[in-house]
Amino acid sequence: MLEEKTTDALIIGAGISGSVTVLETTRQAGGVMQTEQHDGYLCETGPNSLLETSPRIAELIALAGLQDEMIAAGPQAKRRYIVKNARLQALPMSPLAFLRTPLFSPAAKLRLMREPFIAPLPAAEDESIASFVRRRLGNEFLDYAIDPFVAGVYAGDPDNLSVACAFPKLKALEANYGSLIRGAIRGRKERAQREDKAKDRARMLSFRRGLGQLNTALAQKLGRNILYEISNLQIARDPIEANWQVSFRQRGESYSLAVQHLVLTIPTNRLLEIFSGELAEACRPLQQIPYAPVVVLTTGFKQEDVQHPLDGFGFLAPKKEKRQILGTLWNSSGRACVAHHVHRRGAPAASRGFE
Repeated sequence: MLEEKTTDALIIGAGISGSVTVLETTRQAGGVMQTEQHDGYLCETGPNSLLETSPRIAELIALAGLQDEMIAAGPQAKRRYIVKNARLQALPMSPLAFLRTPLFSPAAKLRLMREPFIAPLPAAEDESIASFVRRRLGNEFLDYAIDPFVAGVYAGDPDNLSVACAFPKLKALEANYGSLIRGAIRGRKERAQREDKAKDRARMLSFRRGLGQLNTALAQKLGRNILYEISNLQIARDPIEANWQVSFRQRGESYSLAVQHLVLTIPTNRLLEIFSGELAEACRPLQQIPYAPVVVLTTGFKQEDVQHPLDGFGFLAPKKEKRQILGTLWNSSGRACVAHHVHRRGAPAASRGFE
């Protein structure tokens, strides 16, 4: 039996990106952002925390009714470590710490001080992250600051990532202020006017039962507007009615929807499964977007078996150190440590390519 439904907007994929009517292929909302309990440990299968970089984050948490369930990270979470010569070195977070750190050589520190005097490229001219950082900050800063940061965010190679696409704000600092350092200083005033916060100053948050608690709360708010265990999804554009025609099956029943607005939050390599004809051809170039093959390994240890004080957020391993790991997050007691590995299969981790 084909049952027809009506809705103004439809979202494919129950991540945390929207509301109205949501279709989800699995039995739970949240995508890869899930929390599991194993042997007394709270394990995050996807992101480990969220940053309160905007008042909209607080609004979302209030909408979910989780204000009293929030847990803010302690001040030690602002400390980050970088692997250099098989040792953990704290990433400097202040000008004085930068001058004292053994992470960068004296020559690299002097090179960084030249940054405000380097002429910017034309705003329309794009380049890789690696090229951008070498030009403005030098090789050593690329190897032991930007490379591990890019690996932590994208699990990718800064030589193959467009700075304009991956870090548009970084490119904008050069274009608008002629200098990253000068732009960062002036940008603080502008963020204050917008009530936004820089990521390094924003609160890091989770919930008592993990980030999955946010999924559960938002799904409860949606109620019957979220449909689980969807299969055989097909989408077509109706040129006469100027809307989207969506058909799918749920638990053995067939359904159809006519919607004005359609939001897709699924991987791009699945688009050819749900579109046909001209729409499928339009989506075909998106099949070339590579996804980094990252494996998340969750581990738990007795405190007396760990020699390091674990007095920080965790560490990142630069490519130059030739480690088969991107980094490790150190969580609180009762929350297991999370290590990120690149599953290479004979090839380096990939991200959006730069040409």
